[in-house]
Amino acid sequence: GSGGSGEGRARQVALAVLTNPLVVMTVAGLVAGQAFPEGLPSLLSAFSKQVADAGPFLGFLSLGFAINSVGDTSAAELRHSAVLCGAKLVLMPALYSCAASLLRCQASTAFVGFLGALPASASVYALAAARDLSPKVV
Repeated sequence: GSGGSGEGRARQVALAVLTNPLVVMTVAGLVAGQAFPEGLPSLLSAFSKQVADAGPFLGFLSLGFAINSVGDTSAAELRHSAVLCGAKLVLMPALYSCAASLLRCQASTAFVGFLGALPASASVYALAAARDLSPKVV
């Protein structure tokens, strides 16, 4: 391929990363943390907690809709997807907790558990939606 097509692809990838809601909201959270080093004002803190509590639920709901809309998805594949999503919510926070302990991480157990559970909902759905993947691939 020519250098122009490589540059075009690089721009597409950069634009996709910069407009990905996970990236945008993570950067927004980091900026808010810097802007409010003593902690978010109570209204923003309460809102942030509500959004964080709803995140995994909404992500899995969206993932379920996406899986169900893929053609030729059988009932067995839907059950397997549900079991795998549930297993991920149990296993990944446990894995993160073990790794944090081994690495002598000083983060709270709740924070480590949150990190372990969060990516499954939003990033798997985003990956499936962006790549038009079937549940067999995901």
